[in-house]
Amino acid sequence: IVGQHLSGNDGAVDARLDLSKGAVHVGAPNSFIASSLYIGARTFPPEHSGVGPPKGIIRFPPSVTNITVGTLAMSTKENSHGILNIGSNSTLRRLTATNGFYMGSFGVIGYENAGVPVDYLPPGITVQIGAPGRNVPIYLGYRPSYQYPDYGETWTSLRGVLVVSNGTFAGYISSLYVGMKEDSTKTMLGKLDLRNATLQSFTISQSAWLACTKGNRYGSLIQG
Repeated sequence: IVGQHLSGNDGAVDARLDLSKGAVHVGAPNSFIASSLYIGARTFPPEHSGVGPPKGIIRFPPSVTNITVGTLAMSTKENSHGILNIGSNSTLRRLTATNGFYMGSFGVIGYENAGVPVDYLPPGITVQIGAPGRNVPIYLGYRPSYQYPDYGETWTSLRGVLVVSNGTFAGYISSLYVGMKEDSTKTMLGKLDLRNATLQSFTISQSAWLACTKGNRYGSLIQG
C-alpha cells in the first residue's frame, strides 16, 4: 500500500515509493509479484467515505519486466490520486491483475513528465485482468453513482484510462465500468482503448456500464 486514507474528511496522505534507481526482485528477478498493490487508495471495492485526500506514487525502474498482483487499485473513490510510474523507457512485458483492476477518480499507469502524469504502456506488453475461469471487475474512471457530490476536492480532473497499443490484452471480466460518477457537475473520463491490441480474450460474465451517472440534473460525463 502506497498512500491510503481509510475514511473521513480530516487529514491528508501523501506517500511516495521511489525504486526507479534500483533493482526490483519481488517474487522473481526484475519482477513485482504480490497479493495486491494499492496506490492512493481508500478501500476496494469502492464506497463513499469522506474527502480526506490520499495520494500515492510508486516508481519502478525500467528493468522491471513483470508486474503481477491480485488486486491492482490506483485512486479509489473520490478525492484520491494514484500513479503507477513504470518510466518512459520501461521494458515491462507483463501486467497482470488476477482479482480486480481499479483506476478511479484519478489513476495513471505510465510516467511523469515535469510532474505531469502521462498514460503509457510499452509496445509488446501483455495485459491480463482476471484469469480463465476467474472473472473479475474492471473500473476505469469510476466513482460510486450514489455518493455525495463533494466540491472541495484536491484533484478535479477525474479520469481512468487504459490504452494497450501493439500489445496483447486478455480480459476475463465480471462487470466492466467505464466512465461512471455521482449526479454532479463534475466531469469524468473513462477510457479502455484496445483498437491496436491483439485480443486474446474479452469476456464479460455479468454487466457493462459505459458513461453512466445517477439522476438527470447534470450531464458532465465524457463519453466512455
